[in-house]
Amino acid sequence: MKVSTECRLELFPAWFCLGVLVVCAIFACRYPRSADCGQTAPPPTHLQWQPCGYSGGGRYTVVAVSPADSALVLVGSDVAGVYRSTDGGETFQPQGQGLEAFAVADIAFRPDHPEQVVLLTDDGLYLSVDRGQTWTKKHAETSYRRRCCCAHLLAFSGSSLWVGSDHGVSRFDLSHDPWKPIPTPAIKDGIIHALALLDGVCFAATDRGVYQLREGGWRDSSGGLAGTPPAVTDILAHADGRLYAVEEHSGFYEWDGHQWLSRALGASLQLRYRPAAFKALAIHPEQSATVMLATHPQTWPYVVFASNDRGRSWETRESFQLDSASAHNWAAGLQAIEMIAFAPSKPDTLLLTDWWNVWRSSDGGHHWRDCRQGLQNTVVNDLEVPAGNPNKLVTAVGDNGVMVSPDGGKSWRRTMSGAAEGNAQDLEFSRQDPNKVYLLMNPWQRRSGMIYVYRSMDGGETWQDISFQVPDPKLPNLDYVNGDATNLEVDPVVDETVYVATNGYGVFRTRDGGKKWQPINRGLIAPYVKGPNALIAVTERPGLLLVSTLGGGVNESLDRGEHWRSISGGYTFTFGMAAAAGPGLRLAAARPNKLIIVSDDGGRSWIETELPGQRPEHIATNAVAFHPEDQRVLVAGTLAYGYRAADGLFVSRDGGRHFARLELPENIPRVSVNAIRILGGKVPMMYVGFNGIGLFRAPLQ
Repeated sequence: MKVSTECRLELFPAWFCLGVLVVCAIFACRYPRSADCGQTAPPPTHLQWQPCGYSGGGRYTVVAVSPADSALVLVGSDVAGVYRSTDGGETFQPQGQGLEAFAVADIAFRPDHPEQVVLLTDDGLYLSVDRGQTWTKKHAETSYRRRCCCAHLLAFSGSSLWVGSDHGVSRFDLSHDPWKPIPTPAIKDGIIHALALLDGVCFAATDRGVYQLREGGWRDSSGGLAGTPPAVTDILAHADGRLYAVEEHSGFYEWDGHQWLSRALGASLQLRYRPAAFKALAIHPEQSATVMLATHPQTWPYVVFASNDRGRSWETRESFQLDSASAHNWAAGLQAIEMIAFAPSKPDTLLLTDWWNVWRSSDGGHHWRDCRQGLQNTVVNDLEVPAGNPNKLVTAVGDNGVMVSPDGGKSWRRTMSGAAEGNAQDLEFSRQDPNKVYLLMNPWQRRSGMIYVYRSMDGGETWQDISFQVPDPKLPNLDYVNGDATNLEVDPVVDETVYVATNGYGVFRTRDGGKKWQPINRGLIAPYVKGPNALIAVTERPGLLLVSTLGGGVNESLDRGEHWRSISGGYTFTFGMAAAAGPGLRLAAARPNKLIIVSDDGGRSWIETELPGQRPEHIATNAVAFHPEDQRVLVAGTLAYGYRAADGLFVSRDGGRHFARLELPENIPRVSVNAIRILGGKVPMMYVGFNGIGLFRAPLQ
């Protein structure tokens, strides 16, 4: 199965920032803010955070093992930054302190100073001087934003660092600070996939062949490679002078000093596996004749090949076993392979990353087991806890679908029988029947204008398709409107009545459990809905619907969606929303620029509050949630446009007038917050779903 490299980037890209800020500026002086807005914020609140999701389930892009310590392993993610292990891959922890973005293109230890690690990401070049525990950005302009499929982009020669980036090849002198690139000629019309240094000469693997830097210019060194032009996906040099490369469609090659010699798979392997493309390459650190080659992650089948004679003969490595305690996903074995790495000081140990797991072998690659501890690498879009069963966690997860834990996060399994594969966006249990559940999906493969909805009558074990086609699939020409299904709500009184919101087509309703759907957008001036709980059916007010929109603010309907009216005045851009009914109806809505609006009277009047700290243009408030037993407690989570670092979580204990920061552990990357769920009880528990690092919880004292 092919998984899109873009499907996990669920949040807002770098869009509408300027337009939103202009609108906010226009109305800033016309609508009230909290009286103490701008004054010193309360001190931060510290909670006892605990990961409670599952490892695996996300794309791991690269892996590196320390040349001085085989127990030190660093793994990169496409959405979560870096994971670090100090026990050879048995357990991992995220290490995001200092990172400003989280798509990792390569990691490399500096050979002569192994305490130093260089990290190449989509927003710049980073350095760690403490073995990968903390990171400092050294050069923002040197980045790699392509989602697929890079390889070894960092290469060292003494104090020189060579980097393959979006802008070509750069060289840095690490003995000088600040880092400044030493001018290097441009490679004409080539996308850099990997770099290698052989006898001080830089070789670049590109989508148009191999080039070597000689006498101040790049010389085409593609002789012998198949393809017109040859697409070279990886290249590696060995200390003994061997140089190997991988051409995407024809496989493995060896450099003889003048041209490339093909070392293709034998006829029997070609006939058996019919590999369509190749990518990952690894060389034994002590024996250059021993190499590993893997198929390309965007083609099936997914196979690892091994050779002990420099590619003259090949065999497969097929023993990949999931730990019995691992989460039960659709990935039952090896998936799309990204990178293979030998442990330099313990070469019988290898690590491998794919689009679902990290794998470890301790016998030279003959047998592999998944690394399952601490590698939460998932996009959690929603979390539900069925009434009367606080230990059961049901999550809607990007790429994974519906994942269920019966024991408070100790074990997980997937329940997607009957539903399309892809990104689970939202789910909701019936208030009357705990076995009736509705699910909203954005599948990998979908038709234009089709909204994918499913119903379960057995608590989410199996699903029945109740999807529908929108009347007109044409979307407005707005950067922030994409047609995605975003929110689902079940009517609190009649559970055959279900509401679905979209980013572009507005709101839809069924009264018969999904047999017939109709649009309900009368009076809704901006049918662009996106944000956690941006559609709410208020349990204590039958018939009352609330929807938060991009451009029309908060809207209410008193007749189950037949008619809408805006109730938030000039606060026109709102994202996630929360409602708490008591003597009155308290509302909160997330806003751009780390702002929140709060109403204590059901939307008749609003106060806007700033979250503490700096308020850069690219950070917004996204998710908000009231404490179910104390409406004065309001928690807010932030997001960052363009998948950059957000600003974490905040809590108010006076109904949204003042906020204090909820401190996260320093190692946790500041990815965006997608979902917040607070459970009441003797010790209230807060669950937070993140965009990339899975699910965490903490007692909310």
